[in-house]
Amino acid sequence: MKRVIALTAPELFAEQCGQAVKTRCVSVAAAEHGMAWFNALLPAAVAMDLFAMVDADARAVKGRERAQMTDSNGEVGELDSIDAYRADAFVALMQNSGKRSNDLDQADNQPTPPRRQANIVIDLPTLLGMADHPGEMEGYGPIPANLARQLAKDATWQRWITEPTTAHLLELGRTRYLPNTQLREYICARDQTCRFPHCNQPAKRNDIDHAIPWDTGGQSNPDNLGSLCRRHHRLKTFNRWQITESHADGTCVWRSPAGHTITTEPPLPLVPPHVE
Repeated sequence: MKRVIALTAPELFAEQCGQAVKTRCVSVAAAEHGMAWFNALLPAAVAMDLFAMVDADARAVKGRERAQMTDSNGEVGELDSIDAYRADAFVALMQNSGKRSNDLDQADNQPTPPRRQANIVIDLPTLLGMADHPGEMEGYGPIPANLARQLAKDATWQRWITEPTTAHLLELGRTRYLPNTQLREYICARDQTCRFPHCNQPAKRNDIDHAIPWDTGGQSNPDNLGSLCRRHHRLKTFNRWQITESHADGTCVWRSPAGHTITTEPPLPLVPPHVE
């Protein structure tokens, strides 16, 4: 629905987004048992940047602690949830930012802004200023054309080739056969989330699964590969959930243990502007 509104009235969408920036705020609310909520309403690009940094730091710290707590039998001691590690990483980020600001003030210098972590999809006419179609921020949704162009100015670009009428992702950055590393990048970009029904786990955290297992003749190509989170990868491998069809555009058909069939399609990276 957000995409439809953005495509139907891009000028109004851009105006509303511009007005919404003025409502940014930070608040604190009491919670139970000595806890409190720290809330921030921020522009989407800033919020996605912060979460990406916090999530990366949290996973790195948890990974190190997991390695340290693994005993000789390969068993891991009890660790907090990743949410708890993200909270710690957020506090550390804010505290370190404050220390750096003080140091920079004393040195009469300006801090270097962090490099953006969010992935933005924008069509070529809009990027060149020839159109104002909304862009798409990975993990968030549509953003106005002027913001997408602004974010693209200081970013690494990668070409995504889509089918003109359906917007399904066809190719990522090159025309020849994709080697292993880039094939994985392509699958993550195409699927965006786990392809199990109703699972929204981001593809970058997931396994690359063969619909037809590799050891039974399944090929490592876009038709047979897809993103599955670890939980649903195991569900497919060790239980009776099966993928009966898998296609290069990311669409697949599941068969449940009860015999029901469910078709899943990846979210489109960019809706074609001419779709009515």
